[in-house]
Amino acid sequence: IIFLRGAGFWSGSIDSHLCTIHSLANLTRAVVCAVDYRRTPEYCYPVQQQEVVSVIRWLIARGAELGVDPARYVLFGESAGATLALSVSQTLRDANEPLPAGLVLFYPNAGGPKAGSRPYSRWVWRSYLGEADQQTVLSAIPVRRNMRGLPPIWIGCGTEDPLLHDSEELAQHLVEANVPHSVNRFPGLPHAFLLHAARLRPAQQALQQAAAALLPFLKQNSLL
Repeated sequence: IIFLRGAGFWSGSIDSHLCTIHSLANLTRAVVCAVDYRRTPEYCYPVQQQEVVSVIRWLIARGAELGVDPARYVLFGESAGATLALSVSQTLRDANEPLPAGLVLFYPNAGGPKAGSRPYSRWVWRSYLGEADQQTVLSAIPVRRNMRGLPPIWIGCGTEDPLLHDSEELAQHLVEANVPHSVNRFPGLPHAFLLHAARLRPAQQALQQAAAALLPFLKQNSLL
């Protein structure tokens, strides 16, 4: 499992998401590789995407030396990390490189900046995109790219999340592209609720549900 943390591209670290990472490993008994990509605004798109792609390529090339099956990997992302997981998969697809067996995306911010978005959300996207030209902006926002040919996708979001619309918009695009997917809405939960899974039972249950959903992805792509 390749884990991509959230926190708006600009904050957070492996340490801030360590509870989720450890829980995910315990629930699945899979190897978890957490990528601590560079943060904005010092580093803008496409640096973060390039770093994740480099990690995937390295694991595919050298995974057997670590005792893992390079043919079996899932991308697991939260918020900004979920957006990265999706755009990275689109980039790998376009380059005809090995795709993940599946994606697990919690509350993705996949729709890009919108006029009606909260000021914070617009700032997050400005920091991420930097001085990118319009064509680069299009390639950075997953819902503005083709969804066809992507692996199965599990989406989790809270009903009190201001980014809930992004998950629903993403799901509509996946329907149009005939990509297998499910949208799992968790009543009463806000954005970034996985950070509270150690203390908040509904968040813990959501993580358990996601872990159970990703195991078939790994088994389906097994060479063992």
